[in-house]
Amino acid sequence: MATFERGERLAKYGHVLHYHNHNGHITAQVQGTYLYDVSVTDHDNVECTCPAAAYQPICKHAVATLLVHGGHYAQAQTPLEAPALTLPDDVKVYQWLASLDKERLLEMLHNQITDNPTLFEALQYRCYVDTHSAT
Repeated sequence: MATFERGERLAKYGHVLHYHNHNGHITAQVQGTYLYDVSVTDHDNVECTCPAAAYQPICKHAVATLLVHGGHYAQAQTPLEAPALTLPDDVKVYQWLASLDKERLLEMLHNQITDNPTLFEALQYRCYVDTHSAT
């Protein structure tokens, strides 16, 4: 369900770029963390250049492309332009996290772990260890 919701957000906010349908072969570029190439053939073969496509049957970028294809959302007319970013160091990230209220922090954590099965499994293990070591 999280994959669909994230794909829907990408489509809704115009992150599907350069959508084309040529005789049932759908291609698009979807702006996520990076610009990803999506391809869907008429045989429902879905491919994406994002890392999640390697371990999921369908990724959020492909969902977004299919939603645009189905007419649920319009494609973006021009690519998004990302300005050069200078990302904060770990101290500033820690300070920012510390400034968030508990509900916002939990929401962000939940979104991140549902996108990353390896992280989710690590947190499941940590939860098990912490809850069973107290007994």
